[in-house]
Amino acid sequence: MVYDQTIRFLMAVGLGFFLGLGYEAFRFLRLSFPHKKGMVFAEDLLFVILAAAATFFFFVRFTDGLFRTYVLFGEGAGFLLYFLTLGVLLNRISQAVIRVVTFLLSGLYRRIFSPIGRGFRYIAVKSAALFGKAIQKWGNQQKASKKRLKKRIPMLYNKRTDIHHKLGGSCDETEISKNDRHH
Repeated sequence: MVYDQTIRFLMAVGLGFFLGLGYEAFRFLRLSFPHKKGMVFAEDLLFVILAAAATFFFFVRFTDGLFRTYVLFGEGAGFLLYFLTLGVLLNRISQAVIRVVTFLLSGLYRRIFSPIGRGFRYIAVKSAALFGKAIQKWGNQQKASKKRLKKRIPMLYNKRTDIHHKLGGSCDETEISKNDRHH
């Protein structure tokens, strides 16, 4: 009986250690990418749900579904053991890896993507100036062409032809509107 409890306790310590390792993944994400409070809360909630599920399955598998306090103490001890030993080491390693990756990516950006971006920016500025002048010239031509169009004769249900013939064939808008008022 005591032997079984000791084995379960040590297994719970191992589970707590692995839960600490799982939490390290979330910690690595937080170090890698800036997180807002809502995202940290969501990650912590996800971790708690996963840890609760692991604990539940541990209880079902190794204690026949019975709640044992020493199992929870074992998990807590394993989690604490992880954070005081391997967790400290992995946290330092992950910070160093993030610094190296950040340095390499910033160098890659400075040497490759920044000149490409400057080239695209140069092309965009030059083409905007060129196309801007062309669009402005085209707009001015459109305005000028509208001024040269013939004025349209107002038409109301095919009465234009009658008014047009009565006035002798040619007319302007003012004559039509005067004659139109009399009819």
